[in-house]
Amino acid sequence: MRGEFRASGANDGDELKYRERGYGRGGNPGGGPTIFGKKRLESAKSALDKSRAKLDEVREGGSEPMAAEALLKRAQELLEDRQFEEAERQAKRARELADALEEHEPAVRKAILEIEARRDEMRAMGLDVSTAEGDIAHVREVLSKGYVKVKGKVLPGPEYAVRVATRIAARYAGRLAAYADADKAIAAANAALNLEISSHPHIDPMTLQRGIWRSAFDSLDKAQTAFSEGRYDEARDLADWASALSRETRERFEGVLADYEVAEASREKLAADGILANTMLPALGRARDLIQAGELDKARERAREARQEAERTRHVHGEAAQAIRQAEATITEVSQWGFKPLGASGKLEEAARLLQTGDFDGAKAAAEAARQIATSIRETHRDTAERIGAARTEVQRLTGPAAGEGLRIEALLLEAERDLEDGNYKGCQQNLELAVFMLDEAKRAAP
Repeated sequence: MRGEFRASGANDGDELKYRERGYGRGGNPGGGPTIFGKKRLESAKSALDKSRAKLDEVREGGSEPMAAEALLKRAQELLEDRQFEEAERQAKRARELADALEEHEPAVRKAILEIEARRDEMRAMGLDVSTAEGDIAHVREVLSKGYVKVKGKVLPGPEYAVRVATRIAARYAGRLAAYADADKAIAAANAALNLEISSHPHIDPMTLQRGIWRSAFDSLDKAQTAFSEGRYDEARDLADWASALSRETRERFEGVLADYEVAEASREKLAADGILANTMLPALGRARDLIQAGELDKARERAREARQEAERTRHVHGEAAQAIRQAEATITEVSQWGFKPLGASGKLEEAARLLQTGDFDGAKAAAEAARQIATSIRETHRDTAERIGAARTEVQRLTGPAAGEGLRIEALLLEAERDLEDGNYKGCQQNLELAVFMLDEAKRAAP
């Protein structure tokens, strides 16, 4: 019948709807379809059928092509309004969008899983992940969109979602990598600086940390601050710089520190041997201050002075100790002869006391004096005994009134003799001199 047709995929409801609007199926108002109108209708319906089939396929694959469904619905409305070309275009867009969803959604979901994994890893490390949920939601939103305009180009939402998800996943991966790199760099710098400090046990750690290694420690502190604030690239750079400064500082100060440590080790060795080294302390303290101030040449000079003073101290201490040992040997020998070298023993005690207080020159002098006293005791003892005997002979010759004075003189001579035997040479000498004086007076008074 003219003006009537049944196109592929058409149904009676569609036919009635077209007729009620006063159109033939070919788009000829009030009459039958034209050849071109029929072809456009069939092409549009074919496009819609293919889109429906594709969307069903996508749904069966577990996806929800909502944006494509919206386009397909719009295509159906356009078809009903006999806008066949636009209906076909929208149907094709719906199918293209479904194809894009089918092609790209797996990659998007994979990227989301990567983002979630990085999020969980960062959360376990105590890092800020407050933006992660928003990023994931943004990816899903882009995935659900229809077409989007990106830098002047129109792309299917799923295709663009891959880019967005990949970029976000890369950002989280990069952040983790930057975290790991910064953490590693900070640990390396910290270990290097601790090694430098601990490798100089003779120097106070704070002297080194606040002195010549101050710049390196400052850089490390800044790195740790940047790290705690999430600025990982900056933290890594600062930590690497701290390590570099540590190496440079060691190279510049190695000689100075070696001189200082030798001097300090010498002082400690002297102390371990019971030797006070007070005279080297000023040079050591000045060297330490100069090291902290970073004045290398002056620090090296003071350290070498301290080292030389340590060597001199050991030398003079050795001489003093040797003098004390020699004096002890002489006193022991004199005692074995039967004499009592009390004066020499007292001088030896003085030498030992001076040695303990660090007055090595005084100790040496006292020890030599003690030895001299002990050495001269035998001769002194013999001479004194002879003088006592000679005085006693003169007393026995006194006659007359002087004989009574002789008894007092004899008593003094007896006291001097006892002092001599007791080793009280000073008391002996005093009594003997008084006795000789009284004897001379008695002799002059005799008739």
